[in-house]
Amino acid sequence: MTTKMQSELTEQTNKPLHDWLDHEDAKGIQNTLITYTLERLPFDKLIHRPVNEWNTFINPQWIERIVTASVSKSSSVLQRKLPSMLEFLNLEEVVAEQVNAFSVERLEAIVLDISRREFRMIKYLGGVLGAVIGLVQGIVLVMLI
Repeated sequence: MTTKMQSELTEQTNKPLHDWLDHEDAKGIQNTLITYTLERLPFDKLIHRPVNEWNTFINPQWIERIVTASVSKSSSVLQRKLPSMLEFLNLEEVVAEQVNAFSVERLEAIVLDISRREFRMIKYLGGVLGAVIGLVQGIVLVMLI
């Protein structure tokens, strides 16, 4: 499953950006970035200075805005594309194949390990609830006597 997911990730990241975005989204992002960049960066001053001095002209708030906008846009694209990606990966079938490949002993060990942890938590919760209930009953009994 890991190999399949890694190969799918590699395949998806090798796709050009226009495969991920609708034409309107791409044009909107492009126009926004161009406008924002041309308005905010002093290119005439940057051209005549060494690259290591450029950070004095770039406002950290701009970087934060660009990152925020990029994350927002990429999350909306991911939300639209995620169902088709999950359908393509067919995780349900892959998980079923992996579970079927386990031996009975291995499955039994997994189930017992999980149930031991859960039963332990149930036991502790029962002890805590019993103590609280007993304490409340004791207080009520003392108040009535």
